Amino acid sequence: MKKVGLFIDTWYPMVDGVIKVVDNYARRLMKYCDVVVFCPETRGATKEMDESLPYKVVRCSSLPLINSDYDIPTPVLDPIFEAQLVASGIDIVHIHSPFAVSLNGVLHAKLHGIPAVATLHSQYRQDYEKTLHFKPAVDVAMKSIMGVFNACDECWAVNAGIQELYQKEYGLTAPCKVRLNATDHMPVADTAAAADWVNKTYGIPADATVFLFVGR
Repeated sequence: MKKVGLFIDTWYPMVDGVIKVVDNYARRLMKYCDVVVFCPETRGATKEMDESLPYKVVRCSSLPLINSDYDIPTPVLDPIFEAQLVASGIDIVHIHSPFAVSLNGVLHAKLHGIPAVATLHSQYRQDYEKTLHFKPAVDVAMKSIMGVFNACDECWAVNAGIQELYQKEYGLTAPCKVRLNATDHMPVADTAAAADWVNKTYGIPADATVFLFVGR
């Protein structure tokens, strides 16, 4: 049976959109192959938490990022992680971020002659511009992450807009296809009944204006 390695630079108990996508990938791929998720240690994580998942989780050491809920992965400083990666015998690398853990995955793929695929989730330039506020620094950061993506054999964009953004503005040269994120949620059949249930459950007046934030 083939073995897939999914690489991500943050993980549970942190929750964000990319983590949920990778979790869903892993759960569904387990029906067809073995799956290992490679990720960093994160604050609040426990061995029991990882072992409760239906796939294997391998974590590397990390350092806390000041004024942030995220941590900085340090796989190159973790020989046990490196040994577990080599011993895993994965047949394909699938990265979901362009940072330390995923870079490690791409280098492993190149060293062992196996395919490396990247899913393009985020608008990194937009994020860097908000945090760095200095164009030369933004350009350096973008060059670094695009080097990781362009080293992959193929990239998957989560929609056509992301594909166009990466190819026309970010400098993506690796082959790229659109692979939409799937969901097992079903459309609401009776929207009026559903709205009535929500209003009653949460005590919302029927004529109230409700604001809902669902990300970008």
